[in-house]
Amino acid sequence: MQAQLEVYADSAYNAAMATDLLSLGKRIKAEREAQGLTQRDLSTRADFEQTRLSKLESGKSHPGLEALERLCKALGKSLAWLLEQTETASPPQGMTPEAAELALLWQTLPDADRAAVRRIVVALGRRDTLKD
Repeated sequence: MQAQLEVYADSAYNAAMATDLLSLGKRIKAEREAQGLTQRDLSTRADFEQTRLSKLESGKSHPGLEALERLCKALGKSLAWLLEQTETASPPQGMTPEAAELALLWQTLPDADRAAVRRIVVALGRRDTLKD
């Protein structure tokens, strides 16, 4: 069971990596421009460095979950709005929409948090295996 969970976690991560993260930046940029905001305006509202925002909008980097939440809040949008509006219309074959959303969120986590989440999921899998 542990090996299956690790394989699934790896496949979810790989699927998320295949997702066009540029679409997150494009979505933020489109909404910013629709509201008539400059990068400086949004950066100030979200307490986010303007250079980081520029890199996000151009697909050169992606911020963590907390930063995405701040940007969405500054735009008057929810994080769910941002994640639901990515250009990937459906999850990869064999993956539920919930798993695809989690895989996308996985990408926003720092490496240390990814390791912690993996340990939690593996431990939960072991607990369920022991029950059976």
